[in-house]
Amino acid sequence: MEHQEIREWMETLQKEENDPTAGLVETHGAWIVLHGSFAYKVKKPVNLGFLDFSTLEKRGFTCFEEVRLNARLTNIYHGVLIIFKEGELWRACDAGDIGDRKPYEYAVKMDRIDPSLEMHRMLAEGKVSMNHVRQLAWQLADFHKRVDIAEQKPGATDLSKDFDDILSVKPILKNILGERLAEKLDQMVAAAGQLLDYAAVRIPERNRQGWVRDVHGDVHAGNIFLTDPPIIFDCIEFNRHFREVDVLNEIAFLCMDLERFGYPDLSACFLKAYLKEIDALSTREDSALFLFYKLYRLNIRIKVKTIQAGQHIGDTEIMQKFRVEMSDYFDLLEVYLKKVGQSVSDSMV
Repeated sequence: MEHQEIREWMETLQKEENDPTAGLVETHGAWIVLHGSFAYKVKKPVNLGFLDFSTLEKRGFTCFEEVRLNARLTNIYHGVLIIFKEGELWRACDAGDIGDRKPYEYAVKMDRIDPSLEMHRMLAEGKVSMNHVRQLAWQLADFHKRVDIAEQKPGATDLSKDFDDILSVKPILKNILGERLAEKLDQMVAAAGQLLDYAAVRIPERNRQGWVRDVHGDVHAGNIFLTDPPIIFDCIEFNRHFREVDVLNEIAFLCMDLERFGYPDLSACFLKAYLKEIDALSTREDSALFLFYKLYRLNIRIKVKTIQAGQHIGDTEIMQKFRVEMSDYFDLLEVYLKKVGQSVSDSMV
């Protein structure tokens, strides 16, 4: 489906069921239609390299995968709907009820949660507590204990290749933010290489010890509702390579995000609570690797946000929001670069 067709479906829902709360949220890879007690996620027909939703078959498969994989952490997912056209109107039904109708698109159906409980909103409002992050640490530790050890385990070369892909968005970043900030990506890549050189010997050891598991893959504040208990949702379903990672890689994402919002104390509290449950960080090389993973996760957020901004060049409001977000990310990058600049024999947690 295209953007206009998504809006037509949303407006049909709004009119036919008298729902003034219906709305539309857009990400780099999906549209989320908000309606009543539910949210319906429709994947965009895009191929971003790391994410390929370019065909209806691929979008359908990843919708079912999204429901299956997220059920490991939460019960807010209710299945997959198939969208079809009836006359001039868009309709949707459960996948099992499609009959001989022609599927036009797929949508993941999930509970609609109070947006004021989104963790990134609560962080911006100063409402996230130590208890919140401890709960998240315990929840993730329990999840990591339960999930399968990954069959494919990345080596230093794989991690370096993934990291270096940030340079693919450098032209877009330069166009929006200018050459000075775009050049910071080269510094980021160089710093990551320094950390990997030091920690490389530890990576195969950690792989043998079973630290690489089939986890969530995208644990940041935008994918968490701070209900009681917290809801962690929207795991990586489209590419198992980004989901089967070292548990340090997983928790580094949330630590980085907490620090990006200006809460290093919450980051330290989360890490301490997690490590009390799972002793996943025990050597100096592990500490260097953990800093690499925080840089890696910062890398991903810059890349994703840049791709998303690149889809809306010319939209003044979106560009301004992007510049504000990038200011926070690049400020944090400076902090990390200074840490990398310290002796690799120091503690880098």
